[in-house]
Amino acid sequence: MNPQPAGVKAADALASLHALACAAAGERPWGRDEFARLLAAPGTLALLLPGEGFVLARAVAGEAEILTLAVAPACQRQGRGGRLLDATIGALAARGARALMLEVAADNTAALALYAGRGFRPGGRRPAYYARAQGPAVDAVLLARALALPLGDGRPPPARV
Repeated sequence: MNPQPAGVKAADALASLHALACAAAGERPWGRDEFARLLAAPGTLALLLPGEGFVLARAVAGEAEILTLAVAPACQRQGRGGRLLDATIGALAARGARALMLEVAADNTAALALYAGRGFRPGGRRPAYYARAQGPAVDAVLLARALALPLGDGRPPPARV
């Protein structure tokens, strides 16, 4: 199944998936109201694999940011994150975004590998950015990559690594 666009009605599903993923990482999940507000905002893009994972991003004035990407623990390391990320890169490029940024916990080696494999490069750090339920806060690594112009049929060209 391919990721499907999700709107405000999906706020509960996104909050539930986010809670599962955050519990495994020891992070604070976002609530339903936070997702509803973000999903209602102009420029927001949400793609959902029901019961498996989602990505939430926004694009404004040629720049885009991934706000969160979450995969249910039972579905991790099975390619869902990559499918969500690839679909998001394509959708944001089709919307005219030319740069894509995100931040990820420095101890999230799986996510760092996923993003590096899709052409993201580190551009800075935010010290002690992610609070943890157990132990000290973890730095955020700032990542970015360029997005190419879509092909004539609306598909973005393949990412260059």
